[in-house]
Amino acid sequence: MDVPKLLYKKILYPTDLSDTGRGAFEHAASLSNIYNAELTVFHVVEEETELSPQLMGYMNEALWEEIKERDSEEATRMLIERKQGVHRGVL
Repeated sequence: MDVPKLLYKKILYPTDLSDTGRGAFEHAASLSNIYNAELTVFHVVEEETELSPQLMGYMNEALWEEIKERDSEEATRMLIERKQGVHRGVL
């Protein structure tokens, strides 16, 4: 029986950013490195459109928007750096 050799060109790594997901990332990154495949990291963040009532006494709407924007930019930067590290063989 001939077993076909699998070649991966693209790998999708969906994550919830949990500790368990971290192990799965290492697996996906390893496969990406072995097959020289493009690795795409996918994480969905549920957007809170309104300021939580628990936070209203601590910040105003403008500060809430600033925090959301900064967190989004930081998450994007971290994922790009992680992806670049994967392509250099660094996990």
